[in-house]
Amino acid sequence: AAMLLLGVGSVAGYHYFAPHKVDAPAAVLNSDQPHPTVGVDLRYRDLVQDVPLDDAKVMASVLPANRAAMKFALDKFSLGEVSQALTVSAEVTKKGNDPGAQMLYAMSLFRTRLMTDAYREMLKAEAMAPRDSLRCWIMLQFSLVVGDRSVIEREVQHLAHDPQYTDRANKLLDRVRERG
Repeated sequence: AAMLLLGVGSVAGYHYFAPHKVDAPAAVLNSDQPHPTVGVDLRYRDLVQDVPLDDAKVMASVLPANRAAMKFALDKFSLGEVSQALTVSAEVTKKGNDPGAQMLYAMSLFRTRLMTDAYREMLKAEAMAPRDSLRCWIMLQFSLVVGDRSVIEREVQHLAHDPQYTDRANKLLDRVRERG
């Protein structure tokens, strides 16, 4: 049954996006607001805890109306068709109403090492309502990668009362403060 659902979702996504093919994902390269260039900061690299793109909680955070398209994008990504995957993801996020899709798009950009674009898109996702502890946790991981202390502190505060993440977030913050 799961394979049937996966197949139907992939076919539906293909038929929706195939007529809209674009050679390069322009949304990846352009932004409405300038954002400073970021890169990997090695100080906290060992503190980062990976959240896989295909984590069920990540896909569950995407609005139901966008799940088939985002699943299609992930399938393309896993097949090495990165340009098409990013194009599909960018198209879904243009609506600006799905923080889960925005987060998944940011995570995809991160996996392609487009750090500045990934960080900018993740900041957008984290700022979208409704707030969600999973997005705060993932934003914390992004901020550790780029060494953004103010965002690290903010995200630990956001997670302060979350039973799933508060202990881990506080331990990470303690280690960040030890390193300066």
